[in-house]
Amino acid sequence: MKKGKLISLSIITTLLFFSIVNVSQAAPPSYVGVKKGDQYTWVASIDMANINTTAIALVGAGNWTLIYDMIDEMAYNETGLHLDDFLSAAVRLKISNVTDEVSLSGSIPGVIVFGQFSMKYGGIWVDINDPADPIAIICDPSYINSTNFMYYLGEGGPPLLLPKGFPYATVTPWMNSFFATLEPIYSNLTFSGITNGFNVTILSEFFEWGFNQSGIPGETPTFSNVNVKATWNKNGVLDFVALSYGDLTIVTLKLTSEEEEIPGFAITIFLGVGAVTIIGIIFVIQRKKHII
Repeated sequence: MKKGKLISLSIITTLLFFSIVNVSQAAPPSYVGVKKGDQYTWVASIDMANINTTAIALVGAGNWTLIYDMIDEMAYNETGLHLDDFLSAAVRLKISNVTDEVSLSGSIPGVIVFGQFSMKYGGIWVDINDPADPIAIICDPSYINSTNFMYYLGEGGPPLLLPKGFPYATVTPWMNSFFATLEPIYSNLTFSGITNGFNVTILSEFFEWGFNQSGIPGETPTFSNVNVKATWNKNGVLDFVALSYGDLTIVTLKLTSEEEEIPGFAITIFLGVGAVTIIGIIFVIQRKKHII
């Protein structure tokens, strides 16, 4: 046989081999919308004018200046960077592995997702987790019920990744009932379902209670509700979050395919003073009650 024909036969045989291998690989479950190699970047827009308006109304211009300087000093002490160094911050996730379907808590079918989180600040990307640790669990939504729904939302932290076909409207009344019984949240945290996500409202009464419990001297400020809208795309990836205080939108977080810069200071620092603290309390309560 001529050399050219041997090479052609070798190429055809190799292609056939890889075709057979690819066909023989197990397909991911239909409820999993992500795969190894996927990369996602979330960027935020922070409305400093609305933040200033809100903060000044609550604590006064002089006090807000002092608080801002204090937060800036805290950021510098922790990271060596000032708030201005976070102007180009962004968060990126690169998925390194998605397991085959396994039996999870309560024999719920699901997959475990591993990935690398990175954060960009000061113009530099920094890895912020061990890629060998699982970053999400995606469960079969057909097994969701009124007693295990928090496992779908809370396992591994805030739900950046959810199963395709997650039943937001069905889960909403369960969430309202669940949080209405949790101290100190009770009925101050309410949920309403939308087609592809949730609207969450933290009532002003909860902030008034927190202020009074803090022992801070002075008259209790007049607080407004905090509203959070979160949506996920058709693949179950968080794609939009908007946080508003009263009628003013403070922060929006958006999934994008292009790297963008974030105006304002780091979303993690600002939210750490307010809404994320409350979310953190919720997760502590859940873990103490062995819910997740």
